[in-house]
Amino acid sequence: MNKNLMDLAEQYAKISSKLRKGSIDYLKVILTNNNNKIDWKELNLPEYVSVSYDGGNHPEYASNVYSTVTAIKWDTRTEEVVLDTEDSSNYPIDSVTTDELYNLCDFLDMYKEEIGWK
Repeated sequence: MNKNLMDLAEQYAKISSKLRKGSIDYLKVILTNNNNKIDWKELNLPEYVSVSYDGGNHPEYASNVYSTVTAIKWDTRTEEVVLDTEDSSNYPIDSVTTDELYNLCDFLDMYKEEIGWK
């Protein structure tokens, strides 16, 4: 493989890891300041955010590439950030790509006033 391509891949892996950690830390701070849950299910926002859902116990027929996210919360049982989506009420962020995670942070920041989080 081309050395330049390998170098770029290594740089991407490092940056991607930092972006993921930063995004998770951002969501934890937001949740801490908002009673561990932010919900926008009942709001009629001009856009939505989605993640790819792996199908849970039935990936052969239940997966969904565009599962709409309607809330984020802190799961006190697992001590992790989880998502409410159209396909799962406790979807772990470990199942979400870094790009999707960053897009969620961007969405929340963009609609902060409409959603009403602190």
